Amino acid sequence: MERGKIIDERFRIDGTPSVGGMGAVCRAIDLTDDSVVAVKFLIPDAARSALDAWSVEPTLTELRRFEREIALYERLGGAGVPFLVHHGRFRVRPYLVMQYIEGTDLRKYLNTNCRHVGVAVSVAFQILETLARVHEADTVHRDVKPHNILLEDATGRAYLGDFGIALLTDHDATRYTEGQTPGTMGYKAPEVLDGEENPTGAADVYAVACLFFELAAGRPVFVHPASDIQMAQAHLHEPPPRLDRVLPGFPSRLADLVDWMLAKDPARRPSARSAAEALRPYLPQPDDPEPVPAVYPDLTLPFRRPAPLARHESRRGARSGGRSRIRRPGGAVDRDGLQHALATAYDEIHGAGSVPGPVANRLTDLLSPAQRRWGVFDPDVLTARVLVADRERIHHEGVGADKRYRDVVRDLRGVAQPGESAFAALLAARLGLVECRASEMGLPGQRDEALAEWAQCAAQVCHAPVDGLLGQQHLLSLIRELAAFMAECPETDCSHSDCRPPELIEVVLNGLSDAGQG
Repeated sequence: MERGKIIDERFRIDGTPSVGGMGAVCRAIDLTDDSVVAVKFLIPDAARSALDAWSVEPTLTELRRFEREIALYERLGGAGVPFLVHHGRFRVRPYLVMQYIEGTDLRKYLNTNCRHVGVAVSVAFQILETLARVHEADTVHRDVKPHNILLEDATGRAYLGDFGIALLTDHDATRYTEGQTPGTMGYKAPEVLDGEENPTGAADVYAVACLFFELAAGRPVFVHPASDIQMAQAHLHEPPPRLDRVLPGFPSRLADLVDWMLAKDPARRPSARSAAEALRPYLPQPDDPEPVPAVYPDLTLPFRRPAPLARHESRRGARSGGRSRIRRPGGAVDRDGLQHALATAYDEIHGAGSVPGPVANRLTDLLSPAQRRWGVFDPDVLTARVLVADRERIHHEGVGADKRYRDVVRDLRGVAQPGESAFAALLAARLGLVECRASEMGLPGQRDEALAEWAQCAAQVCHAPVDGLLGQQHLLSLIRELAAFMAECPETDCSHSDCRPPELIEVVLNGLSDAGQG
């Protein structure tokens, strides 16, 4: 992806792609506010050695894995995980846009800085706290390694990135991993090396112990540079060296903790949260001196100088997944204000008389800062996106509404689950698209396509939440209005024999009534 290329009229590529794993990551500028973001494109595995990877179509499994990574960033972003800004498709290539961490990764840091126990504790503590949150969300990262630890220059904060092979521990979740067990040699837990396909969070804890050992000792736990087989056998069968023997004077209780985390049996390892709490007494304290020799970035800063970190974190907004940006004057929005505006705008757009009002008109101006603060998948932001499209469709003769609905459908299809508010937003946007295209129903095939989409939405209303502005009552109202509209011929004084209300409409509406939704 060449520098200067603009993606979806919003993101300008501003750096050379860094290719690794299943993706290529580029630094970019978000033209809506001139902020720096990271854009990750899916690169198919089969295309890694091809001359032009951008021309190769991803497989269905690769697409679904990438969609899952998008959903994980949306759910987990913030507090140690880069948050999601946007996602979409460019040509045949899916992409996601996330928070840009201005700094380096832990592998480059290890290559250019001396070992330091305080740094090792600071990084391991942060990653363990992040993993505790990830594990409590029923997710195992499976690829904790130096390349996937991002270090912020200004704050010394450590972030966990690349959820491309993360595993959901929900037994009903679909697995999108094929072939060799994922992970990176030197950080794979023994059970993973032994073929375990469904490791627990204990595998991530083992990887953090390997990172800690390397940060503290300046060498891996096991040193077999010439042979991955020997490395694997060592992790499987050899007892790890104790840090207090590798480093004279190293605290013995801290060495005990690392040994505990490196246990061969995953059931014997501590949880990420327990390990973090055990590390807490060894963290650098406020006003401690800088590491000697000096390190850059200084990874002890979050604990030696906690105030700058607090100011940095406060810019993220109230919800994980929001965007870390200073809002411009006139574009400020808070949660209570947005929710009040949504309720009022809904009444102005869909209430009696449906006349445009000042709040509905202002909702468009609130949408951009709300998306920057809470992300495009936030329930209130989704409601605002649909209502803005509704207003444009009803009061501006469809100008722009079609694209807004399509963006919502694209973002939520395959991601929104039955019972979630996002599922209601998805159905509302699909029905909005049907109404936008109803004027074209005289074209060949358009009538049947519109009716089929309408019928599918009607069949799924029962899976939408009952409550909420876009809940079942709203969706049923849209379905009935569309039924009446589609049953009529657009020609005035029509006497065509084929323009009677289609049998499909009657069957669907009768089905809704029989199910108690009428």
